[in-house]
Amino acid sequence: MYVFFAPTTVGPDLTEASRTFGTSVSGPAVSALMTEFEINRTTALLSITLYTEGLALGPLLFAPLSEIYGRRWVYVGASTCLLAFSAGAGAARSFTTYLVCRFLSGCLGSVGIAIGGGTLADLWPVGKQRGAALLFFLLMSFLAPCVAPLAGSYTLAAHQGDWRWTQWLMVIVGLPIWLSTILMQETGVVSRRGLKERRRRTFLLRSISFPVRLLCSDMIVLLLTVHTAFAYGVIFSFFLSFKYVLVSEYQFTDQEASLSYISLVLGYVFAIILFILIERVSDEGECPEKQLHGSIAGGVLLLIGEIWYALAAHLGAEWPVMMAAGISVGSGAFILFISAMSYISRVYRADVVSSAIAANGALRYTLGATFPLFTMQMYERLGAGWASGVFAFLSLLLMPIPLLLCKYGGELRRRWPST
Repeated sequence: MYVFFAPTTVGPDLTEASRTFGTSVSGPAVSALMTEFEINRTTALLSITLYTEGLALGPLLFAPLSEIYGRRWVYVGASTCLLAFSAGAGAARSFTTYLVCRFLSGCLGSVGIAIGGGTLADLWPVGKQRGAALLFFLLMSFLAPCVAPLAGSYTLAAHQGDWRWTQWLMVIVGLPIWLSTILMQETGVVSRRGLKERRRRTFLLRSISFPVRLLCSDMIVLLLTVHTAFAYGVIFSFFLSFKYVLVSEYQFTDQEASLSYISLVLGYVFAIILFILIERVSDEGECPEKQLHGSIAGGVLLLIGEIWYALAAHLGAEWPVMMAAGISVGSGAFILFISAMSYISRVYRADVVSSAIAANGALRYTLGATFPLFTMQMYERLGAGWASGVFAFLSLLLMPIPLLLCKYGGELRRRWPST
């Protein structure tokens, strides 16, 4: 088994960051896209939707490809496609071309999401070191989408509102990471290199379909995926609603409003601290359902944050009070996610874990792609308080899921042979 060269030992984390960075970097450019291409806001938001949907679909293909041809060539090929189509989006002269390039850059560049976890397993031995590396890797899928609108907003301001610079920024961020993939060596042993082509095709088709079948047939995977995917969608709705409320009600500029996403980042940091504390007080020898205690706390924090946000926005509270709700929302969503992934990694066989995570990612990014399409309509028609209240009500409905799994998880695991 091989390892990365020293300069690229953090490759999976940075690769994940660069891919998810692209989900929301074009958010600040929506108004500029509407003006240049003479389109409405919902159509302009397809820039976010199609890229994020590409991240949902790409891993279903790249994960099995890495098992057949090795991780290095998949990294190199996907990173090259990400740069090429990001540059193509920046140079697009029609909105259709722009959307096609955005979708392809998300789909073909989603390699970090597809095989990043497997690469970390190649690099780090089982134990606390791998757990810390995996935790940092998972953080990137939440952290990068929060940093991207901030970077995109200030980049637009520095270039007189030229939306193309959001795509040039993607190229600038992705170029050093592409160079690191060129320098890397293969991290895993490709055990199927000798398979005949027909057997390769069969393996590829089964690997692509298995996450979907697992999501439809395994109750544990389905419940945890729905809960974590909803929480991720709420994060994407906050990208639009925070800006809408701060600009319309508090007269913030676009750049000032984008600073509100820092509250979500603070929430992620708090979630990591809380998760570590919960892990320390849990006895590793006890039942695996103890891993879901973090998900219970996450569901409560997510609900508190949404109620907080709804009341503060409805009553016209001071902007620091309203913005602080993002800390609770961010910490709830992230600890919910990492606890669910920790539980899945513990109770499922090694050959099933990657498919369960791929299924989770597919639905998670699908909701992340669709939530922005209706968030603004909700806030404009219902008002900030009632619109946020809808998300709080849905969180309340989903909150019992980890509680039910703590009670009945053992029985459900005995019913499915994949655990």
